[in-house]
Formats: sequence, C-alpha cells, structure tokens
Amino acid sequence: MLPPQRSSVAFRPPSAVLEPDAVAGRSQAAGTISGVRAAGVWPATAWPSPSASLVPGGPLYAQQWHLTAEGAGIDVVRVWADYSGRAVRVVIIDEGVQYAHRDLVASYRTAIDRDFAGRDMDAAPVGAREAHGTAVAGIIGARADNDIGGAGVAPGVDLAAYRVSFGARSSTNEILSALTASRAFDVVNNSWEFPSFFSDSFAGPTFRAHGQAIQDAVRLGRGGLGSNFVFAAGNGGARGDDVNFHDFQNSPYVITVAATDEAGVIAPFSTPGAAVLVSAPGVRIVTTDLVGSSGFDRGDYTALSGTSAAAPIVSGVVALMLEANGGLGYRDVQQILAYSANRTAPFEAEARTNGALDWNGGGLTFNRDYGFGLVDAHAAVRLAENWDAVSTYSTMATASAASTSRLIIGDLQTVTGQVTVQPKAMQIDRVEVWLDINHGRIGDLVITLLSPLGTASTLVERPGVSATSTLGSTLTSIKFTMDSVHFWGETVGGTWTLQVQDAARGQTGIVNGWRLDFIGDTAGANDTYVYTDDYAGLGSAAARSLLRDDDGGFDTINLAAITAAVMVDLAPGGEGLVLGQRLAIASDTSIEAAIGGDGADTLMGNAVANRLTGGRGADDLRGGEGADVFAYARLSDGGDLIRDFVAEDRLDVADLLVSVGYRGSRPFADGWLSAVEEGTETRLMLDVDGALSVAVPLTFLRFTGTGLGLGDGIIA
Repeated sequence: MLPPQRSSVAFRPPSAVLEPDAVAGRSQAAGTISGVRAAGVWPATAWPSPSASLVPGGPLYAQQWHLTAEGAGIDVVRVWADYSGRAVRVVIIDEGVQYAHRDLVASYRTAIDRDFAGRDMDAAPVGAREAHGTAVAGIIGARADNDIGGAGVAPGVDLAAYRVSFGARSSTNEILSALTASRAFDVVNNSWEFPSFFSDSFAGPTFRAHGQAIQDAVRLGRGGLGSNFVFAAGNGGARGDDVNFHDFQNSPYVITVAATDEAGVIAPFSTPGAAVLVSAPGVRIVTTDLVGSSGFDRGDYTALSGTSAAAPIVSGVVALMLEANGGLGYRDVQQILAYSANRTAPFEAEARTNGALDWNGGGLTFNRDYGFGLVDAHAAVRLAENWDAVSTYSTMATASAASTSRLIIGDLQTVTGQVTVQPKAMQIDRVEVWLDINHGRIGDLVITLLSPLGTASTLVERPGVSATSTLGSTLTSIKFTMDSVHFWGETVGGTWTLQVQDAARGQTGIVNGWRLDFIGDTAGANDTYVYTDDYAGLGSAAARSLLRDDDGGFDTINLAAITAAVMVDLAPGGEGLVLGQRLAIASDTSIEAAIGGDGADTLMGNAVANRLTGGRGADDLRGGEGADVFAYARLSDGGDLIRDFVAEDRLDVADLLVSVGYRGSRPFADGWLSAVEEGTETRLMLDVDGALSVAVPLTFLRFTGTGLGLGDGIIA
C-alpha cells in the first residue's frame, strides 16, 4: 500500500505513498501510509509562470479562465452578485496553508485550523515545497475585492486547514484524525489519493475507521444535514486507474471530481470511473503559491494542474450553494451538482442516458470520464435557491440484493448473473456493488452492471491497461465494493444483471459472489421535474417535450437553472416554450407548481391551487382558478406582474422579509409592506426599515387591477 499523495501530475510518488493530487510527491518509506498522493501539478516548465505583471495594471483574474461563462469555465462570476460563500466553513485537508499570503489572510480563520502532523494548532506549511495546500486554498477562497492576485470560486468563505503529511512522512493516523474532526465544517476538500489499486479499502483494518469517520461526518455534521466531502478523482487515468479501485474516491458519502482542460476535454491524467459525480477545470488553474521562491514558482502565484485543482473548484461551488440555501442535506448537494452540470460537446461524444424521468423531460446523461458533466456554478446555485427537499443520512432509503451463484469466467468469454429486486417505492441515488472475483489477471476484465431499464454502467474496465501496459494489472482477485452514480433517478424494482467479460487471451476466473446495495430516497407522489439550459438541445425529442405525471401528488416544474425567458402553461394539455423547444403538459396530468429562472418568464397556472415562483427577471404570472400562492424569497425576485390576483390568493414573502431584517407577523401593519393604486394597476411597496421611514420604499410587485384589498390577510 502506498502512502497518500497529492492529486497532481508534476511529481508522482512511488505507488505506496499518500500524495496530493497536484504538486509534489514524496518517496516511499517503510511503515508509512501506503498509497496516498496529491492529485496533480504539471511541471513548472509546462506553463508560463503567472504573475501580476502579465495583466497590465490589474490582478490575475484575466488569466483565470475557469471562472468565466465562456468556453469551458464554470460560470461563477454572475453568482458573485448575490453570494460569495459568506460564513460557510471550508476545511482543506492538505500539507497546510500559508494563511499569511496577502490573497488568503482575509479569508483564513486561524482559530479553527489544526496541524495533525506537527500536533499543534498552527496549520502553516513547515519547510520548503509544502505549497500544495496553499494553491488549493487560493482556488477555493482567494479574495476578489483586494485588487491583488486573482479570485477564488467562493471569495467570502471561512477557510481553514487541517495539516497532514504526504508521501514518505504520511501517517494513516493523521488522515484519520483530520477526517474525524472535519464534521465541524460545512465543506471538506481532499485533493489527495492513494495510488495503489484496492489499497485504501474501508473493509480492511487499516482504513475501516477512516470510512466510518466520513460516514459519521455526513450523519452528524451541520446538525444532521451532513458535511460535504469533496475528493479529487486522482491522476491515474494514463496508467489505467479507476476511482472504483479506491474507497476514498468511491464512497457514497463523497463528491468525486474529474479534471477538464480549457476546451472542456477530460485531462489525460484524470482518473475515470462510475463514481465520478462531476468534472471541473483542472489544467493551468491560476492560484496562490508560497510567497517568494519556496513554492512551485518564483513569485507568489502559480498555475496548478491536476484533479487537485478540480476538486477545490467544486468545493467553492458547494460553499456558494450552502450560502444560497443552508438547509441543503449533503445528498441534496450531490443531486443538485449532478442535475445542474453542463453537457459540453466533449462530454456528449460518449455520453449515455439513464432511465430517470425528472431531468429535462427524461433521463440523465452521464459519462465515465466526466460524471454528469462540467460543474456549472450559476445553475447549481439557482437550483439550490429553489430546492425544498432535504435529503440527509437519516432520510436515506436503502435496499439490497445478493447472488452467491458461482460464475465461471472462460478465456475470452462473457458471463452474466442476475438478481431480482422486489418493487419498492424508492428512487436511486447510488448503487454499491460488492464483488468477489478470482482471475488469473484482472487486467483482462470488463465488468458492467445493467439496470432493469437497460442502463449500463461500467464498473471495471481492464485495470491497469494503458499506453505502456497492454495487459494491465497482474493482480489475481477483486474483493472490493464499487460504486455507480449512473442510475441516479431510476427505481430499484426488477432484474439487475452483472456482466463480466474476459477481454484478453490467456486467463480464466470465477465470480464467487456479488451484492447490490441501493442508496436513495423513498419515492412519493410529490414529484419535481428539473429543467436546465440543456433542454435547448434535448427538447426536440418528443418523449422529453411532453410531461406526464400519473401518480397524483403536488408536482413541480423547476426551471430555476434556465437563463433565458420561458413560457409555461400548467393547464392539462397546455403548451409552453422553453429555450425554443415545446414543453407540453399531458391532458391527463395536473402540475401544481412552477419555478421560473433568470429570464422574464410567463408562468400560467391551472384550475387547481397553484404555487408560482417567478424567480429573477420581470415575470408575468397568472394563477388561473383556484387559491393560488405567489412566492418571493429575495429582492431579486421582484419586478413581476401578477395579472389575476383575487381574494383567495396569497403571497408567500416570508423568506424575503427575513432577508431584509423583518421578524414580525404583520408586515403591512408594521410599515414594511404597503399598496399603492396607480391607474389600472396596484403596486406593492417594500420598505426595508419599516416604520422608521428612512429608506425609500421600493416597488416590489405590480398587480393588474385596483381595489384588491392588499393587507396582512393576503400573507401566506
């Protein structure tokens, strides 16, 4: 077993050391952690060393391609108008952070950091070359308002570090202590990996406590909502590695992140696998470095490459999501990231579609290299703002099925086994697959799981096969738990098939047994159908453009992630227009709620009681018959026109009033809301200081008609 390593590609420690996934590896030493490394950094000569002088008269933001909406960036800049990650606590488990760096000092919280390697309360790096954590910290939370350096994805977060050792000096106890303490944080960034196949097994004695520490943090962290663990996928793509060969990366309790380049193409070093949730930029990411010449470059900034750089980008996005909605469970965060991810052209080249029904009118698309796509900060935050579900460890639904039938794997043959799962009201997040296989050379094997709906997820694909090894790994057994996110949104009931292929001549084997463990939510009648900007390319399919819901309940169309104006008609048989594509409601379907996006949307209700949320933009809202509720959570949701407000209708402005400081129950009587009739319309005014009358009241909403009797009685 190799010690932990950084997830970087500049220096690769031997296969028995813990390394960061981005910068500097360490040599192996007997008795140290056998398999962890950092997740990635290109050699300093691969890219020009960034410096403030490269941007005349300004900071390094112009070089930070990963932040923008153009090309293959994450579209985070627009989010900063509302959120910066303020008060969200993010810890970096790494070599330490040089918190005195001028781009980090304002974000770093020395009172809550720890040094588990040095056994003290100061997580600053010790000695030269411990630069990895400082680079990771800048990607997450470098300040954006100081006119120096660059910007982090979430420049307002509260950053801290848990210092551990990488390489020959690393210790499993340090990692365990850091993971155990991390439940005190909202987000936990881990840009490191154990590179040896199957070495970091949570089923074995060395790492069993580590797996339990992560599980405890998602169970107990954030008051039961769960700490959010983000892991670099690792930099083993070019040597035939897979995230499913590592329990830190394939744990159902973590978000595993692959790396892409400036064209949106998966980086050649990025480790693939069915447990990759999303991808993020991970090549030439400009960030903070150790001050002076002791870091990766001679100046105070560097360009980091590797999944070590991709993971903190997602950690920053998660921080923004949590500021937007602090009530998200850790499983909500995972689902939002998956449902909001951007389907880039490189992603689509080898994408598959599963059998879910709630994403852009049909199934989710996925890819072994990219997960569900490139993380989209803007779309993720918009969904987070309008996410009502709370999916935590305590609300998790589970199911299991196992087979003990022995399957003989002949040379160049394919064998299949099946288990039948009884129908159950459960919607899948993840499927855990325990395998017990003996084979003369596991590098020959391709192992695929097929769902009852026909979705195929490749769990193992010729371990170790690469440009330099045509035969791959010579290990002779797999006794390990795999993970797949590819069935997200499907149901469990039916026949599941395990397919084991021997893809190279010369060896045979046997499947001794296998088991499926399903993780998800209890399925109810209250369904939410999510639409994103990807509907522009998907909505032309007839099956996706017609929404049918046949189980009753209170159902919602959520278009919060869409950036252009939409028109939605909730009437049975009604037709709308979303991103130039038809979106129709089946004649036998009743949808009760709609949430708009960033555009000037038109939302029309039906004959039942509807809940309409316009979202941003000057929206046109029509509730139709029934006692409708019009909802507003923030000032940026204002500017709408409600065309048919009647006595039975209500306004839900509770979150809005809290956001401006009102804590009472009679906002009209207390002077925070007032109605003014003007011509044929009525304007609703918001006074952000109530009866103090210092602030100028703002027109928040308009209503068609006068004499509407607006007062405290209309507040939901």
